[in-house]
Amino acid sequence: MVLAQNPLMPTPVPGLCACGCGEATALATKTNNSRGWVQGQPRRFINGHHAKVSRGTLVQQLECKISFDDDGCWRWTGATSFGYGVHKRRRAHRTVYETLTGNNAGEHLHHLCGNTRCVNPDHLQPMAVADHRQTHTSQITQCKHGHDLTDENVTRTTLGHRQCRKCRREYARRAYARKKL
Repeated sequence: MVLAQNPLMPTPVPGLCACGCGEATALATKTNNSRGWVQGQPRRFINGHHAKVSRGTLVQQLECKISFDDDGCWRWTGATSFGYGVHKRRRAHRTVYETLTGNNAGEHLHHLCGNTRCVNPDHLQPMAVADHRQTHTSQITQCKHGHDLTDENVTRTTLGHRQCRKCRREYARRAYARKKL
């Protein structure tokens, strides 16, 4: 299902207020992800004008916060938290997926495109928590210090996390040297 143009929300023109009043907006002086501001780019609304926009249906509310990119991603332009879009205290990709497909998303949704702000249901795959964690863990091939995470160089912690043997050995040496002093 493709979102139709929202009849209640005029197509926003960069630099003009998205409420439809036609007044010029100020440039954002700093980046503020929770408000959707990017430093040096025009804000979407003049202060207080966002309240003038009719809230409309859920699909209309979601659509006005989505930018359709050339690569097929539907980029969330609304508020974000930890790199993921947020709509009414829920992850935006989950809300869009459940609204457009009618399916319960399950425990986790995996972004096949790798873009955490993408809300395109075709780029999302429902997964169990363990499978999702395994998918992301297997993508990490080096530790933060650049050592390869091969079977010979990895040990498991008591909590089951992978740990680089070389880094663990170096940490133990430094701890022993500090203790010796």
